[in-house]
Amino acid sequence: AEKDRKKQKQKEKIERQKKEGTYMTKKQKQQAALAQQRLEAMKAAGMDVPSGGGKKKGSSVEDKKDEAEEARKKAQAEAKKRAEEEAKKLAEEKRLEEERLA
Repeated sequence: AEKDRKKQKQKEKIERQKKEGTYMTKKQKQQAALAQQRLEAMKAAGMDVPSGGGKKKGSSVEDKKDEAEEARKKAQAEAKKRAEEEAKKLAEEKRLEEERLA
């Protein structure tokens, strides 16, 4: 019973980590530890190491999708603004023309 409860608790923990995106296999943990050791060695050797958590902006597909979405929204906003300005300009020209004719 105790053993089953511990197993169930461990399974729940793994599932929660997977949902959060923080779950790592034993091999992944070893690779991360090795990468951290290399990073520390490089810093100790006096190398200039950028601190970014190893993830450059725009490196993942999600980042690229987000950037594309932002660019699309920005373009739409600019087009809307230009259309509003054009409508204002036309309305002003029409008002001036009506004043001129009156």
